[in-house]
Amino acid sequence: MAQTSASTQTSAVRRRIVTALEKAFDHAAVDTRPLDGGRILVRVIGRHFNRKDEATKQSEVWDVLRGVLGDADLLRIGLVLVFGTDQLA
Repeated sequence: MAQTSASTQTSAVRRRIVTALEKAFDHAAVDTRPLDGGRILVRVIGRHFNRKDEATKQSEVWDVLRGVLGDADLLRIGLVLVFGTDQLA
């Protein structure tokens, strides 16, 4: 039963992440995937991030995440990958 509860909580956190990032970064593609140990992979792709350095992209995404998630849920995030559409070619 504990496994199901943890899985349900992780799914709810994943939905909150997607909703917050899609709202913050218009027309961005946001995807989350489960990682081992109940952690979450977050991927964001959008024009908003074109020509920005990695530190800036990460800072902008983490600012949004810190605004909508509590500390315990932030610790569930294992990796955040952020790409501008200019990086896809």
